[in-house]
Amino acid sequence: MKFTFFYAALLLLTNPNLSGLPAPLTEAELQWIKEHPVIRVVTDPHSAPLEFFENDKILGISGDYLDLITDRTGLNVEIIKTETWSEALDMLKTRDADMNVAMVPTDDRLEYMLFTESFFESDVLIFSTRDNKVRVELDDLIGHRVGIISGYSEDEFLSKVIPDLELIRYSCFGTALADLSLGQLDYFIGDLAFVSYNRRNRNFANIVIAGDIGFKHRLSLAVRSDWPELQSILQKGLDTITGEERSEIEEKWVGLRLTNNYISKSILPYIFITGGLIIILLIIIIIRNRALAGRVTNKTSELNNELEQKEKLLFEVHHRVNNNMQMVMSLLLMGFSDSVVLRMRVLALVQKHGHTNNNAARVRIVNIIKEVISAAADEYDLKQSSTIRIEGDYLCGMKTATDIGLLINEIFINLYSTKVFRDNDCMIKLTASESGKCRMSLSFAEPVLDISVFEGLEGSPAAKLIKYMKKELSAEGGLTSEGYTLIITPAD
Repeated sequence: MKFTFFYAALLLLTNPNLSGLPAPLTEAELQWIKEHPVIRVVTDPHSAPLEFFENDKILGISGDYLDLITDRTGLNVEIIKTETWSEALDMLKTRDADMNVAMVPTDDRLEYMLFTESFFESDVLIFSTRDNKVRVELDDLIGHRVGIISGYSEDEFLSKVIPDLELIRYSCFGTALADLSLGQLDYFIGDLAFVSYNRRNRNFANIVIAGDIGFKHRLSLAVRSDWPELQSILQKGLDTITGEERSEIEEKWVGLRLTNNYISKSILPYIFITGGLIIILLIIIIIRNRALAGRVTNKTSELNNELEQKEKLLFEVHHRVNNNMQMVMSLLLMGFSDSVVLRMRVLALVQKHGHTNNNAARVRIVNIIKEVISAAADEYDLKQSSTIRIEGDYLCGMKTATDIGLLINEIFINLYSTKVFRDNDCMIKLTASESGKCRMSLSFAEPVLDISVFEGLEGSPAAKLIKYMKKELSAEGGLTSEGYTLIITPAD
């Protein structure tokens, strides 16, 4: 038995990419598990996507980690369902529960709990609505109605760094964010991952990031302080989870808040990409830590040098976007117009489809059109009775797909903004010829003859962008009695 675990440990040390191996437990630790056949676990029932209950099972990031660790250590756990996080903390203090799957170490908690190394990290930020002041600091919140989740680590943190701040404490994110969205709160302080998840799933579209408190959730597995053996067992189980497995878990659950993981790569002129990256980076740096403002120039210079290696930078941006885009989109919503955000979404949508298929030369246009129209409708919160049908398909490279996506985006932004679509069915037909050209037509049950509906007012940013994209596509056609027709020659 000793040799088996020594060999397993040696394999893990020499090849950290191995997964599925049992944790290298000692004889004493195995005996401890036999003497403690059931470990009682309490958790926070309202902290999706980190952890939540469904059919009496813990789901989310911490649930997946717990499944892997119990499988590789032989621990048997019993889930004790609680109504609030405060109730779970009380059970841990009184030893009516033995461990928690995701807890931030604090001075108070170290008095009665032991912790493993951190396995997940997320920023705690200040949130508000678009009607309130943004870019605020903690001192700016004094005198305002500020909400927070009771018992969370930021509660203890804020009581020390700014004791004059009066807080309204909630038991779950859903209720707190509903009050914020409806104006019952001025600001809310909470975890970016949790707020983003609730913002999307409960349609709190007016909630935006307003500032940074300089605090992070560094989540660990926590066990009662009189069971150091369990801490050691859990840490060894945690160590067997590879970097690839951790990435898959975070992509599975944090990816839920990245449904719109959008930033473009290779289509717009390079100066647009460079300027966009620099602006996004500057915003993040300023909000996260104003003390770093003096380093912005050096960081910008480094990015400009990296841009000379175009292909390497593009794939790096794609990877970073998949893990951080919800923060970026929140920042964009905080400082940019809705039309700019929608255009950025179109660019990243094409980029996502090109890299998802591992073939940037064969992007399906029908998928691009559907998602672009859906995003535009969501942005204008249009409750329409009309239907949109799409017939045919067209495969092309990412550059052509982006130009088509931007055209469709501008057309439907103007259609939605003028309320043309309330009771007007639309048909989009895509027909590809053997020569590679594509005929794309939009027709309506009731013809729309005003060209400004399709292409914006003359001289507007929308009209200029459509003209530029048509030129890039070498496209012919335009407004007819039935709708809008383009004959496209692909530029790829």
